[in-house]
Amino acid sequence: MRYVDFLNVAKSVIDTARRNDIRIDDVDNLEMFGNYKRLVAEGHKVEYILQYLSDVYGYSPRHIRRICDRMDTDIQ
Repeated sequence: MRYVDFLNVAKSVIDTARRNDIRIDDVDNLEMFGNYKRLVAEGHKVEYILQYLSDVYGYSPRHIRRICDRMDTDIQ
């Protein structure tokens, strides 16, 4: 597949991502976000979850909070 072929196939997805300020690098954070949502559903306190994920993934708790808040928003 050539570069232009990929762009033609993924054009609508890319347009939606651009319109909603979706960061391609957030693909790397999908597992962390899944763990965050699971721990919240289990009833753990958010501050404890953020500290735990900080220890596991090496980000600051505030950075994890920003990522999870961003990933939990609705898109247009």
